[in-house]
Amino acid sequence: MKRLSLILLLISAVACADNKSNETLPIPKPFPEPEPVPEPAANAATVSQAEPLAEPEPNPEPAPEPEPERKPSSNDARPESHSSEHSAARTMKIQFDAPSEDYGDTVDSSKNKPDDIDNDVIQKLVESYLNPEENKPKQRVNKEVEKLINSSPFWNLNEAKAANSIKDEDMAQEWMNGYTNEAQKILYQVAVAGWNYFTNVQPNNKDALDEAEDALALFVKSSSKQAKQFDISKMNNPFLKREFEILTVDGMSALDAEKYGEFNEVNAKINRDFINTEICEFKGQNPCIIKFTDLAAILNNEKDLRKSAALWKFWRETIGPKLSSQYEKLMKLTNEAAQLNGFGNGRDMWLSPFELSSRSSPPKVNIMKSAEKIYEQILPFYQQIHAYMRRQLTAVFKDKSALSKDGAIPAHMLKSVSADNWSGLYQETKPFEENEGHAEEILGSFHRLNYTSKTMFIQAYRYFKYLGFGKLPTSFWKNSVFTRSWSKDMLCNPPAAYDMRDGNDFRVKACSQLGETDFKLAHKLMAQVFYQYQYKKQPLPFRESANPSVQTAIANAFGILSTNYDYLKSADLLADDTVKGEAVRINNLYREALIDFVKLPFDVVADKWRFEVFEGKINSSNWNSEWWKLKTQYQGVKAPFARKNDDFDPIASSAIAQSHSPALRHVVSYVMQFQILKALCGNSHSLDLGCIPDKEVIANVKRVMMQGASINWLEALEQITGDKELDAKPMLDYYAPLISWLSNTNEHDEMYLGWDGPETSFSENDVPAQRTSDEGTEHFIVPSEDQVAYPGGDCSKGQECLLDSTCNGKTCECNPGLFTFKVASSVNCLPGDPGMFGFEHGGSGLSIGLVPNENVSTSAPPAEEHPKAQQNHSKHMHHAKSAPSSTIAALLLPVLAVGFFH
Repeated sequence: MKRLSLILLLISAVACADNKSNETLPIPKPFPEPEPVPEPAANAATVSQAEPLAEPEPNPEPAPEPEPERKPSSNDARPESHSSEHSAARTMKIQFDAPSEDYGDTVDSSKNKPDDIDNDVIQKLVESYLNPEENKPKQRVNKEVEKLINSSPFWNLNEAKAANSIKDEDMAQEWMNGYTNEAQKILYQVAVAGWNYFTNVQPNNKDALDEAEDALALFVKSSSKQAKQFDISKMNNPFLKREFEILTVDGMSALDAEKYGEFNEVNAKINRDFINTEICEFKGQNPCIIKFTDLAAILNNEKDLRKSAALWKFWRETIGPKLSSQYEKLMKLTNEAAQLNGFGNGRDMWLSPFELSSRSSPPKVNIMKSAEKIYEQILPFYQQIHAYMRRQLTAVFKDKSALSKDGAIPAHMLKSVSADNWSGLYQETKPFEENEGHAEEILGSFHRLNYTSKTMFIQAYRYFKYLGFGKLPTSFWKNSVFTRSWSKDMLCNPPAAYDMRDGNDFRVKACSQLGETDFKLAHKLMAQVFYQYQYKKQPLPFRESANPSVQTAIANAFGILSTNYDYLKSADLLADDTVKGEAVRINNLYREALIDFVKLPFDVVADKWRFEVFEGKINSSNWNSEWWKLKTQYQGVKAPFARKNDDFDPIASSAIAQSHSPALRHVVSYVMQFQILKALCGNSHSLDLGCIPDKEVIANVKRVMMQGASINWLEALEQITGDKELDAKPMLDYYAPLISWLSNTNEHDEMYLGWDGPETSFSENDVPAQRTSDEGTEHFIVPSEDQVAYPGGDCSKGQECLLDSTCNGKTCECNPGLFTFKVASSVNCLPGDPGMFGFEHGGSGLSIGLVPNENVSTSAPPAEEHPKAQQNHSKHMHHAKSAPSSTIAALLLPVLAVGFFH
């Protein structure tokens, strides 16, 4: 009991100390623009078709009153299309509301009190240390989920009658009402468990999430089987029919339990092997230490073409044979699941959300035909950037013999593993040497206006309110995470908007930092939040976007709008006389094209190849030759070495190995975002500059958001843009300044467009001058946090184990020869025996070392990084650890030790 009293005392002291540093965010200075005179909001636009009635929400919180919408004045008339450079005289100012809303920063006096101490948890920690029990059966940690399992007939697989046996529509509606009530319960628990884990990575939270997801899979399987007992063809209500169509698609869970488990294990093994496979940098190296997460950074910085070629070859020769049979099994199981869902093969199941097909209705759209049309539209632009890059590479690697003036580019020269991202070549090939824009000026304005990471989201919110979106509940500001919490581990990637599935709670999670990049991110995430908030009154099956690609496209369109200089000047982030010159515009477009645009042909290749596998047109005997045939045809990229049929190069790409889903999603969302942007900006001839959007089109966007998944993606596209199909023309309009510059440059340099020529050699006069501005600079690519794990952490999905640990298939365990030291939920690998410092195995011998105050760091890590760190923000570093908040924390660390083993 003395130990327990001591522990209680110390934890209480830490809680007090931590609360002192847990102060609220600084309140930003008021924005300089005057407050508009509010007027009652205009009535919502009439929806052209009937919408499903909203179901009653369980215990809803009082909804905030709709925000009055300012009546447009004559000064708000949209300007003519902007010229390539803004001037102060032509700036269109936005009138924002005053920042007087409650953003959750009100000081709560209760936060100054010590946190409640969970004596039961502490007692369990002490008991586990004093009485260690090995091989103890694992207990469920998610008690709320455990209560839900089998709590109603909707969990019972045996409740369903024969498929299509029930013709009564009233019975179908009654079943759907009951399903909605039960589904919302488990979805809420999954959302809570997911949020807890992603914002506080620790084993217990991971276990809780796994249990919630397993329970959801069970519920989906049973409820989907029950939904199939109703005959959809006899339903007259189109919305009820669509709800059942959504519910009757099982996906991979249609497999029986044994095969579903096999699918998950095969998929996990491919991911693990892909991440953990090590290759050598040169023959004879021992040990081989380069993994996939290292390869991208090495290729990005490598200037020796022979080394790049060797790494390219070693990676494929190592990973291909290891995963060939596993991938064949994965594709076979996917085909089996597709047939159980009523589709011919995996291709048809993957494309069903885009082709608007189901087990009861044939495809309404030929999406691959649309993708081919898009490719034909973008091909002239792709040929221009391909020809320009081909010539530049002769200077980058100082070797013109590896290239021809009219042929395909060897894949290893593009500084990426799969030749689907050329951004590693930006600095050495960018059109102009001028600076990249006004990021420093914007960052300086953030500091001048007392911005925090959260303030960027507040400004984005005020922008959306100006456009006619209503208020969000205060809970959004109190529950969201806008920047990394240094007191616990977080999964920063990907940043996301969260619908907590209770109809009232909406959040964002982002590890944002002050800078232009995350200011744009804030607008993207707020667009997603408002999408979720708008459809919250839809029936549960419709509380989704019309298609994930639609939500991504809308968010990205608003991201572009956030870079508009009129908007930035209105927010006092740029001076009125700031202009965006042609050189900056072209450089910015070129950088974006190397990241996103050049990926489009690769996406087409990835899907066409997989679809041929699904359809049985190719097999393992000719997989590789077909892969390179498609890459050369669509990408203008070739293998640097002769490849054999029994090689398996497709699996060397993360898009194949780690993403078992259609790459077409990126094609659809990327093309669609420019169609939406074009609609928002009207007749502007400078789409890359953004605009102050047309509020009538904004009303169309809101209407699409409110309808959720009750409409399909083509209906959403038509309601916003008037277009009934995908069209790349707005995207080409967006890139017009770059296309014009590339065309003129290639014509001047007499470059061949395409890669079907007779392999003409470059002459000495063809080689451009060597760049010097970036000499000696390295551009590191840091693995995202979902690709790495730490000692004791989960590595079952292929994460790379760090800090002297290795994956045993499930968790990261310390390497041989090291001691595993557990401290609460943290695991550390130590080179020395902790027993030498007062710790002993199991029951007794705890020592508490008193550390002098001057030797303990009490400062928290800086809230914001150096401005230049923003460039690589999306590639987050490893989980950061919190610095101790007081010397008491240093004392507490050994007290909570629950044992170690060799």
